[in-house]
Amino acid sequence: MRGNGTYIGFDCEDVEATNSVHHWLNKSGINVARIGNRTLGLRPSLVLLPTDAANLRTALQNYHPNHTYYEK
Repeated sequence: MRGNGTYIGFDCEDVEATNSVHHWLNKSGINVARIGNRTLGLRPSLVLLPTDAANLRTALQNYHPNHTYYEK
């Protein structure tokens, strides 16, 4: 059925944290969308492989609030 799919979202503490995490994930090659002031959303393909989920987990684990001052 067209229009249905997997939607995953999560909230951050505040707008600044949301902006920072959004920038970090995009810089890490993870495509995320702003859903609201504090919410980021993923719209993965219908086939979300374990390696795809592992890449997201690794990017979030490596996140640092001052990432703009650190190169990956």
